[in-house]
Amino acid sequence: MARIVEIDYRKCVHCQDCIGVCPVGVYKFVGKRVRVVDPKSCLGPSCQMCADACWKMAITVESGSPDPALATGAGAEGH
Repeated sequence: MARIVEIDYRKCVHCQDCIGVCPVGVYKFVGKRVRVVDPKSCLGPSCQMCADACWKMAITVESGSPDPALATGAGAEGH
């Protein structure tokens, strides 16, 4: 099953903490926003270093299908 990495842009403040702790480079800072750029490299729920580092609790890592509303940044006004 695929590993799913989602950033809830309604919560994310783009602090880049997830970028610093991810051991496989799933995230990058692009256009003033943290983006998931390599979800296939994610180590999945057994790692979760990014989710643990996110003090805004904006990152979820799980197995399954992504939530399109979170993946597209819906509700991200003002960021």
